[in-house]
Amino acid sequence: MFSANASSLRLVLCTVGAALAFALPAAPAAATPGDWSQAQIDNAISTGVDAIEASQNPDGSFGASSPLAETPFGIIAYGVQLKNNGSLSAAHQAAVNKSLDWLLTQQDHSGTSTDGSLGGGLATYITGLSLLAFSYFPDHAGVPDATTAARNYLISHFNAPRTTRARPSRGLSTSRTPAAAGRTPARPATGRTPRTQASP
Repeated sequence: MFSANASSLRLVLCTVGAALAFALPAAPAAATPGDWSQAQIDNAISTGVDAIEASQNPDGSFGASSPLAETPFGIIAYGVQLKNNGSLSAAHQAAVNKSLDWLLTQQDHSGTSTDGSLGGGLATYITGLSLLAFSYFPDHAGVPDATTAARNYLISHFNAPRTTRARPSRGLSTSRTPAAAGRTPARPATGRTPRTQASP
């Protein structure tokens, strides 16, 4: 009895499994970059910029914990849309102008070694990001001078490799060597007795 029931159960399970395999649709293949149309890409960019703009702070910055690091990224997003569409809507242009104005106020003008930087302890990182953000809007008031100052800051803090010059060996003065004195150096001794020429 048990053997018959087990065989019937296996038959039922196999039948149900086969039916489900044919009835359920196959999972869609993952999309590859070439599968997206330009319209879909444009829509994704526009949706992203709208979401960023919705989170803009009243002073024009973006972000809560680190607006100085996040605001350049927000401006870059507007720049991508500008390059993609050729123009920005009036609302988007007003928002990015406000962001640029805020970012410009954060630049160091102390006249010290940090002059032209942005970001304090993360100056190299944030100054570099800000330069990328500025590059999308070169005609915005204040951006040309800010760009020059930021570039000068980064150049002045570039860790270039130091050049090395060969040094003379310790204990040997180059000014006292036979070559330096114009004398021919003596040949080393060979340990053999020099020959004497016989008289004629």
